[in-house]
Amino acid sequence: MYEHKLAENTNSFTKRYNLNKLVYYEAFHSIEEAIIREKQIKSGNRLKKSVYYSFHLVRCTHH
Repeated sequence: MYEHKLAENTNSFTKRYNLNKLVYYEAFHSIEEAIIREKQIKSGNRLKKSVYYSFHLVRCTHH
């Protein structure tokens, strides 16, 4: 998180698109698990992703 916030790497996604707010994250025990999950998320359409993240954002802010 700290490295993303600094945005020192000019080739990074966060620097390129001037992103500064994290709205969702998941923790994994291994990089392999994270890659599998990322592929699952990327395979969905925009509407499904929006509904999924909206649900989790509301859930997290109310707990």
